[in-house]
Amino acid sequence: MTPGPVDHRSSAHHYLLAERFITPRRPLAALEPFRVDSPAGPSCAGRAESPTPTLSSARREDLVRRGHVARRERDLRCRWSASGVVLTSPGLGSFRVAADGRSIRWRAAGSTVDELAAEAVLGPPLVLALALQGVFCLHASALAVGDAEGERIVAFLGDSGAGKSTLAATIAALSSGGLNAWRDVRLAADDILPWWPGPDLALPRFPQLKYPTDQQPSLRLPERLPFAELVLLEPAPPDGRVVDTRLSRHQGALALLRHSVASTLFHKSLLGRHFDACSALAATVPMRRLRVPRRPEALVEVFERLEDGPPG
Repeated sequence: MTPGPVDHRSSAHHYLLAERFITPRRPLAALEPFRVDSPAGPSCAGRAESPTPTLSSARREDLVRRGHVARRERDLRCRWSASGVVLTSPGLGSFRVAADGRSIRWRAAGSTVDELAAEAVLGPPLVLALALQGVFCLHASALAVGDAEGERIVAFLGDSGAGKSTLAATIAALSSGGLNAWRDVRLAADDILPWWPGPDLALPRFPQLKYPTDQQPSLRLPERLPFAELVLLEPAPPDGRVVDTRLSRHQGALALLRHSVASTLFHKSLLGRHFDACSALAATVPMRRLRVPRRPEALVEVFERLEDGPPG
């Protein structure tokens, strides 16, 4: 990426992420595994179609939030209007997301490092672009689990430090040793998991910045997978025990809202759709709360509980 404006008409950088096409003004190295020749190409076949939320009647709304973007806490200013949203952050520049979510234009700050700008694009600008196309994102780690019902997604939600990545990695390691009844377990996400409301499908093909470009966990997964269950992780004292409880629809919806990416930046019209989508997901997919102490034998117990399915 080169700082400064570039003629958008010359762009030929099309990426298929979470079954939606995104066309940044500049190529993004982190997205190269997800690149397609054009939005009209063969990769389009079978992708999810859903009504695109519209901002045509949206009133102008300005939001100022602080969040972790491109490796540190930064101020973010969002200016919403019928033409889309402009996100501005000191040191990174501005990002204009079209109202239909299909394009992102970046005007860099003069000293912006390319790598940081790419990370910024893959954060709130990309998440907002997907939301405008009807796809929301969970801050989660996830596994693709193969069992008698086929391959499905088990997703782990929780605050930073709750152990989402550790649990997913441990289960994947235990599975490779043949200690479980699941036929196949693969890492599906380790930061952001997009999902499509309606049929409640996870859309795992999305870049995970924790992984190198050639080791993206979702590259060998289908474009879409149904959810098996959603797990809210909470820490417990090291000398405590594993506590496993079923979440009600209300509790589950609140957990989904809390652990959605960039939802504090949503326009009012998006917030309503997001709330309805989270409520519907919590009503159709089993959700549980696991309080897990930080000790190895507890992780093995959690693994066995997950295999047994959601609590009654």
